[in-house]
Amino acid sequence: MNRQEKRKLTQHLKRKKFNNTSFETMLFEDFLLTPRFPYNRDEERRMAKPAVKKKFAILLDVHCYVVIGVLTEDCEYAGIKYKEGDRFRLDGNTRAEFWESGKSDFVPEELLAGVVEAPNMEIMKMRYYTFDSVTSVEITAEKITGAMINAGMKMKSEKLAKGQIALALNYACFGMYPTEFAYKPSETRDEDIEKKVSLFKEEIMILDEIVFKRMFANQSLFCAFLMMLKLAKMKKDDSLEKIKTIISDIGRGKATTGECEMNGVTHIVEEIKGKNNNQPKSMGGSYFGWGTTYKVMMRQISFVIYWMNKELTGVKGQQYPNVDSEKEYKDFHEKHDVAVLLTEVSIASSNDASYFDKDKFAEDVNSITPFLKIIDEEQSNENILN
Repeated sequence: MNRQEKRKLTQHLKRKKFNNTSFETMLFEDFLLTPRFPYNRDEERRMAKPAVKKKFAILLDVHCYVVIGVLTEDCEYAGIKYKEGDRFRLDGNTRAEFWESGKSDFVPEELLAGVVEAPNMEIMKMRYYTFDSVTSVEITAEKITGAMINAGMKMKSEKLAKGQIALALNYACFGMYPTEFAYKPSETRDEDIEKKVSLFKEEIMILDEIVFKRMFANQSLFCAFLMMLKLAKMKKDDSLEKIKTIISDIGRGKATTGECEMNGVTHIVEEIKGKNNNQPKSMGGSYFGWGTTYKVMMRQISFVIYWMNKELTGVKGQQYPNVDSEKEYKDFHEKHDVAVLLTEVSIASSNDASYFDKDKFAEDVNSITPFLKIIDEEQSNENILN
């Protein structure tokens, strides 16, 4: 924002009243007793980061500003009922844990709390993400972690516990629900995170039970795994257990080499092993380069789906014959539709998981975002951290 734009915005803000925001002084003990916002990140993992330890080791005045959200009406969200007057810690959860565990040089007796009112949890959640976006402390992976925690998903593996499946989840949703997520699969939209986690909750939990060697836990593989697991569950046949076994074999790097024709698992394992070899496939390299761009991701996911399907049907092969390497991925949602028809299960729609309607809340978010941007620019060196 240039100086002229900033001046215009400041003049606009002078005329604008924020009737849903107020301030109050609250005791530290009362802040601790206020429930954390249910979609907040995993504070314990964040507290372990060196940068966070250093930031909060010494108490600063800016640390003493927190944000509380208050519901103004009874509501129900994601199957949970909330009452008018319910309060949540929107900003300051990590600091609360930090202070309570005695890791700061000083614990404040009182805090200045910004109190933000919202009529329901949908708007409350939108405001939570708005505050957090301004202070730039919650990345996509942490938002996924927050969504999983709220969904009751206790992850065992470090990768999943940290929410490091954003691309896999994006591409899986794009491939299986193209009408629901009709935007670039590489793009993560905050308002859809909860919905995506909800749609693949069971499949993510299955992956969490499987042990993966590090090289076999990349985003393309996880995307293909999620899609294959979802399709198997929709079919309701014996393919689910077979898919689990295939994924486990890939995760352990189980390959059968030395044969003229390799099975599907071996093709995938050998491809992953050779992806950094910069040699043609005949010399131990990979069929194609591996990365995270749209074009490359489509090829990778297509390749994995292709050979997982071959393994599922017991078909072996010498090479990857599919000239159109994106065909398997592009057509996957059609297979999903067929499975839906066979099992009489409706394709997931907007009502199957809680998510945001951007048009509905645009005015509400826009009313507060400019004000927060001013704060962010004026206090860039001392951001209000969560």
